[in-house]
Amino acid sequence: MIDLAPTTAPITMEERYGTFAGAGSGMPSLGVLWLAALARRAGYSVEVLECAALGLGYGEMVRRLEELRPRVLGISATTVSIGQSAKLAGMVKERLPATLVVLGGPHATAMPPETLEKTRRFALSLPLTDISVTAMTPLPGTEIYHTAAAHGDFDNRWEKMNLLETIFVPHGLSAETMARCQRTMLRQFYLRPRIIWAYIVRLLRNPGMAAGALRGLAAFLRTVRA
Repeated sequence: MIDLAPTTAPITMEERYGTFAGAGSGMPSLGVLWLAALARRAGYSVEVLECAALGLGYGEMVRRLEELRPRVLGISATTVSIGQSAKLAGMVKERLPATLVVLGGPHATAMPPETLEKTRRFALSLPLTDISVTAMTPLPGTEIYHTAAAHGDFDNRWEKMNLLETIFVPHGLSAETMARCQRTMLRQFYLRPRIIWAYIVRLLRNPGMAAGALRGLAAFLRTVRA
């Protein structure tokens, strides 16, 4: 068993680059490699399984994961590979239910309302038990901190950069629309019988979580009712 397996989903050069497949790069994701390096430096056992670079298909990928039995599988996905990533996540949860699957990555915002709606439907279609829905915060020291104002309204006061308040609103959206979409996604995801039952089971197995769960529930209700 290992602690972490950072990966990308299987995707062909044609799926990634279309008509430019012949000129596309099969190099591994730098984000995946950075994550692996940081985890190893912190003392965790890590095995990188970059499907595109290694030429792994779904079957071979799942077999490798069954051998490694990672505690956490981190799937890095962009817009073009989100469908493949969802398929891989479902296969892994079916074969390795004890593995925590974390999926995320940059997503296109060329059509903001449509993108938010598709993201909502996508999250509801996955076999997930938890999601995080937050607005992007351009933190100091990042490249986007210096360019955010060119792409939307950016409140760069450091005291508001708590990852909870909306301080960056991209062109084509409003803060009200983003907050409404966040509330809708959280409400529709968590107020489902499957998710509620999963939390009840967690509490029955770990009664010590009760106080924290109640605080989380109170924060959740404040958010979705705001």
